[in-house]
Amino acid sequence: MLQTLVSGSTVLIYEGLNLKIKTMYNVKDIQFVGKHDYDKESAERFASWAGKSFSVNIFQWGLKSNGKEMKPLKGLVRVSGSPSNKEKVFEFCENVVKDLDANLWDGRKSLTVK
Repeated sequence: MLQTLVSGSTVLIYEGLNLKIKTMYNVKDIQFVGKHDYDKESAERFASWAGKSFSVNIFQWGLKSNGKEMKPLKGLVRVSGSPSNKEKVFEFCENVVKDLDANLWDGRKSLTVK
C-alpha cells in the first residue's frame, strides 16, 4: 500500500520499507516565481570587507527544470555603492525590485549609489 506524508516542503512517499523523499517548493513560495529579489545577507557580508565598494545583484525567481524547485535566474540589474552607504544601497535595491515587479523599470543594467 502506497502512502504519502507531506511536511512543509518535503513529500515522503513510502510503501512498506521502501522510502522515497522528494523535495518540492513550499506551496507558499510559488507566489514568488516571476518576482524580483536580491540577496541582502550575502551583500552585507561583501560590504563588511575592507573594500571601496560592493555590489548587489537583482534577479528574478524562476522554477528549476524539474518544475518543483525555485532558483534565482540571471541577474537583471547590478547596484553598487560604498560600504559606508550600504543602507542607502539596500533602500535603492528595494525601489528597483518594486519597479521591476510593477514593470516600471527603465532598463538600466547597472547603477551606482553615491
